[in-house]
Amino acid sequence: MKTIYAEAVLLENLLWDYLLLRGVALVRALPVHRGRCLLGAALGSGFALLCLLPRSAWLCSPLPILAVSGLMCTLSYGGERELFRSWGSFLALSAAFGGSVLLWSRLSGEGWSFRARLLGFVSLAGLLGFCLRRIEERRRSPTVVCRVVLEGRTAEFTALRDTGNRLWDPLSGKRVLIAEEALLSPLFSPPLPPMSAAERLLYLGRGSLRGRCRLLSCSSLGGRSLLLCIRPDRASIDGEETELLVGIFEGSLGEFGALW
Repeated sequence: MKTIYAEAVLLENLLWDYLLLRGVALVRALPVHRGRCLLGAALGSGFALLCLLPRSAWLCSPLPILAVSGLMCTLSYGGERELFRSWGSFLALSAAFGGSVLLWSRLSGEGWSFRARLLGFVSLAGLLGFCLRRIEERRRSPTVVCRVVLEGRTAEFTALRDTGNRLWDPLSGKRVLIAEEALLSPLFSPPLPPMSAAERLLYLGRGSLRGRCRLLSCSSLGGRSLLLCIRPDRASIDGEETELLVGIFEGSLGEFGALW
C-alpha cells in the first residue's frame, strides 16, 4: 500500500489551486487579491485531503467538486459582478491543466508525478500567456498618451505603441519610455546642453537629479548606442499611473517621436 503524507497533499494542492485562481484573475483581468486567492486555495487543498480519507469516495463525485470549486471562486472573487463567469473560467482552466498533465504523464511514462504536473502547468501557462498577449495586442490602440512629471514640470505627448520595444532597466525592472529630446524639453530648465549621453549623465548627476539617471545600452537599425534614462517623479500611460524610466533619444523616432 502506498503511503500518502497529508502535508504533501496539502502543500501541493495549495500551490496548484493558488496558481489556477491567479490564472483566472489574469484571464479575466480581475483585480488581484492574493490573500483571498490563498484562502480559496486553502479550501481546495483541504477538500483534496478529505477526498483521500477512508469512506470519502463520494466526495470525488461531480456535485461536491462543483460546490467546492464554487466556494473557492466566491472566496477569491466574491466582489466580482460576473462571478459565474469566473467560476466557469476556473473549471475550464482546471480541466486544461488536467489534460496537459495527462499528456506529459503519458509522454514521460511517470504517471501523475510532480514533474509531470509541473511540466503540464508550465506548458499551459506558456500557451495561455501567448494567447493573452496576442488578444491584447489586437485590442489595444496603436498609440498611447504619455504624461511625465519631473520636479514640478510636465511633458505630455503621444507615443507609438511598439511591440518590438523590449528595453527594460535590468536593475529596477522598469520599462523604458523612449522619447525624442524635443518632446521632453519642457522637463528641463535650462535646456539640456548639446552633449553626449555620458556627458549628460555627469552633468545631471551633479544637480537635483543625482541618483536618478543612468545609461542603458540599446540597439536599433543604426546599431548599438547608449541611452540616457531618467526616473521621473510620476508618469502615466493613457491616464494610468505607472513606474517607468524615460529615455532621451537624440535622433528621430518617426511621426510620433516617442515609443512605448
